[in-house]
Amino acid sequence: MSQFLLLQLPDLPYNTYSDNPLEAAVLKRLKGFIENQNSFKTQWKPSRVIWRAGELRLKKAVPFVLRLLDKGDEMQLYSSLWTLGRCDEKAASAPLKTYFHHPKASTKINRIAGAGLLQLVEGKEREEHLNYYIQQLPEDVRNLLTSYTDLSNLLEEKLFGKKHTDYDFLETLYLLSVEDKSLKKIIVSILQKIPLESGYFRAVRHILKIAELRDDFEILGLLSYRFERSVAMYKSPRVTKTHGYQEIYRVKAELQKKTSSVAYSDKTKAYLIRKSLRQLKEFGEEKRAEYIKLAISILISYDPKIDYKAAYSNTISQYSKKLQIWETLRKNYPDYYDAVLMNLILYGGGNRLSFTGKVWVNTQVETINQQQNWNRYQPSPSTPASPPSPSTDSGGILNRVFESIFGLFAHKPLSIPSATSTSSREPQNTTPQKINIVREELYPDLWDKTPQAYIQLLLQAKVDKIHQFALQNLSQHPDYESIRKRIDLKMIRLFLASEYLIPARFGLGLANQHLGINPNRSLVLSLVESPLSEARELGFKIIEKDLENYFEESIFVKNLLFSTYIDVRIWAKKILIKTPIDISKQQLLLGRAIAELFELAEQNDKNNSIIKDATSILLQICKDTLIELNNQILVDLLAIKVEATQIFVVKTIILKNTYPSAVILCSLLISPYTSVRKVGVELLIQLEEHLQADPAYSSFLVNYLVPVLMSKQSDEALHHDIYMILSTQLVRYLGEVNLVSTLRLIHSNYRPAQELGALLLEKHVNPNQLRMKQIVDLGNHELVVFRRWCCQYYEQNLNRIKFEREEALQLLDSKWEDTRLFAIQFFRQKFEAEDWSPEVLIGITDSTKVEIEALGKELISRFFEEEQGSEYLLKLSQHPSTSVQLFATNYLERFAAGDITKLQNLNFYFRSVLTRVNKGRSSKARVFRFLHQEALKSEEAAILISDIFRDISATASIEDKATCIRIMRDLQTKFEHLPLPLTVLDFEDRI
Repeated sequence: MSQFLLLQLPDLPYNTYSDNPLEAAVLKRLKGFIENQNSFKTQWKPSRVIWRAGELRLKKAVPFVLRLLDKGDEMQLYSSLWTLGRCDEKAASAPLKTYFHHPKASTKINRIAGAGLLQLVEGKEREEHLNYYIQQLPEDVRNLLTSYTDLSNLLEEKLFGKKHTDYDFLETLYLLSVEDKSLKKIIVSILQKIPLESGYFRAVRHILKIAELRDDFEILGLLSYRFERSVAMYKSPRVTKTHGYQEIYRVKAELQKKTSSVAYSDKTKAYLIRKSLRQLKEFGEEKRAEYIKLAISILISYDPKIDYKAAYSNTISQYSKKLQIWETLRKNYPDYYDAVLMNLILYGGGNRLSFTGKVWVNTQVETINQQQNWNRYQPSPSTPASPPSPSTDSGGILNRVFESIFGLFAHKPLSIPSATSTSSREPQNTTPQKINIVREELYPDLWDKTPQAYIQLLLQAKVDKIHQFALQNLSQHPDYESIRKRIDLKMIRLFLASEYLIPARFGLGLANQHLGINPNRSLVLSLVESPLSEARELGFKIIEKDLENYFEESIFVKNLLFSTYIDVRIWAKKILIKTPIDISKQQLLLGRAIAELFELAEQNDKNNSIIKDATSILLQICKDTLIELNNQILVDLLAIKVEATQIFVVKTIILKNTYPSAVILCSLLISPYTSVRKVGVELLIQLEEHLQADPAYSSFLVNYLVPVLMSKQSDEALHHDIYMILSTQLVRYLGEVNLVSTLRLIHSNYRPAQELGALLLEKHVNPNQLRMKQIVDLGNHELVVFRRWCCQYYEQNLNRIKFEREEALQLLDSKWEDTRLFAIQFFRQKFEAEDWSPEVLIGITDSTKVEIEALGKELISRFFEEEQGSEYLLKLSQHPSTSVQLFATNYLERFAAGDITKLQNLNFYFRSVLTRVNKGRSSKARVFRFLHQEALKSEEAAILISDIFRDISATASIEDKATCIRIMRDLQTKFEHLPLPLTVLDFEDRI
């Protein structure tokens, strides 16, 4: 694996000096590994030092890492490749390429080498590298790589529809997202909800390693949040007295499998949270901007819909040795008390909150009462908590959190200095008043160095206390005034659009400062569209001062009509009804409104409410334009399965006051909404004369509606309504339905369709056009009306039934008893001897139904003719039924006696009868008697029959075996040379 060593390695630096003591220590240790010297008191593994060099992006370390690359175990190799990928040195490309393509390297080595190489290559080489990853994707994912909506839906189905075992394609997609922001959004969306359990977790860990390689804090922060909030899948086994290490070995073996059924243990969860805490600590201590990036990503991941826990309190009793009394104390827990990382970042530098090992609690405890002894109770006034004072704990709360979470490990706790609490500073030239605040967050100086972080939290965070933290620190920042001036209109609109109170009010304050004599129209529209009611009220006042100019713009009016907020729609209606609009503006507004209706294509209460209000205004202010509206547009609108949109179309049709086209009327009649169908029926009633005058119109209606009866509908009542329309208002036009459609209706899965099929069969179908099989199928239908029709047809068309006898006889096999009883009686009474043949009668006897088999035997006996006896015997003998075999014995002596050829043909029949166990005793007795008689007639017959008895005697019951032996003895007596398995023993006479 060391082909790259054939290339010239970069020279080692002359010395390892660095201004940064940490970097100098790392370089010195790396040099010591190469020279086999250790000048430090502590012993570190090379892999640990190399990884640390990568975390620091220490380019000076690259020559050392290249020489240590393959000098140790696989962990050292992995750490070296990871570090080379981060250090952005051209010399690192060769080893990364080697290990990425090396067939003997493990999968994880190939994987990290490829990810590192992606960080270094450029131009065409980078394009080829990305294309390699594209080719590794599953075909269905690869085909949708640039169709983001479809790709998102496909991934949702793959991940959350049916569970698979291999999700490595997620890692590949994440690698490709370095060049594609839209793809990155999909990956983030998936990581927000992917289960941390077997099957999925391996892909998540791979993504974590690559995110660390890239310093992708968006992903690192999100995964830190997920690791904290997700419950471990299982508890790591421990050494026990009963099983020792057995359970540990079993779980370890399971984890090594690619299809492991376990993942993400409590120990793994603790390790990953510890890793996040370590990163926060190191970035903060080293005053690095990465602390802010990671903290922001963690904070914006919290979601009140999922993570909110209400504040609460509980009481405890404890004995005070100092006061020598019992005290009842109240502990107060803040909201989000179990959000470890969020509370640590926001309050880890103060004393107001303490971490108990699992949750956060207010440090100050209230004394509820005091009890001198068990018999004396002395209440005391509640003691409120005093204001928190700045922290002086040298370890800081981060250490306590760290130790609490990871107490199950034996690692030495890390100590860090507590963040210094600072009082607020009075900003120059700022609007907010100076207020004294205690800075409770960790590393406040780092936050103040990047005030844009406060803006990002206000825009992206979802938790109020995070918004409060960001706004408080932003407003007290020394450069607040200059920051405020740099906030442009686009960002103000984003604040106004926030669904959270604090950011929206902040945006309103900014907007007020930008609103002058001629306020920006887009900003005014943002006010009106804001979730904040105060902002909307301000927008109304501004617009009312200049109504004519604002309402000149059709897109502005359209946005008011389709506003999410009902107060905006009510206000717009009040203004628009008083404001006349000319035809050209009506047309423009209506066009934009119709386009918006196509966008609101999802059936839900919110959309219905918006559309109902908007269209009610349009019907009043755009009446002239709606009357001239093209019918095709109405058809297209009816295709939208939103009730309010379809009702708008109905009202437009009424407004037009003309006959609706057949397509429009059909669209109304098949609407999934009862109210719309009802209007369609009323219009159809009014069109009765028009239907008679225009056959094409009525024909279109019938041929359009009939297929609807045969397809699945979301509203079960729709089938019934369509049937009622076709069987009443359109009944006289049902002759348009062809035979094929009628049969499809009859055999449809829906009862209304079957009932219409019955109506068509009775009124419009010529029975002679039906094939006999189709008629028989009607006799097998679940509806009795079709079975009765079939029976009636048989009665009325006897000649055809006889002519197509073989097909007609299939009625005997109907699954319905009433049909079978009719068929039995019909064929018994209506058919004479000349209508039957042995083949047909035997075929009836061959039925699996007892009553049909009985009919067959009855008809054979009734219409039996001597010249057909041999044929009956031979064919009946082949039947497996015991009763038919017994029936066949009636013909043995008459048609098989004395005929050696027939005996040979009946060989299988004889064996079949005689080998039945505990069945057919009468048949056996008759066959034994017949064979005994026939065998005694000639030696040729005896040889044939003796073979049967020899085989039967070896398998038969005691009774049948005795019969076989008795017959074979008689045969041996008569035919001495006949080979039989019998030996006659002479018994000694005794006196």
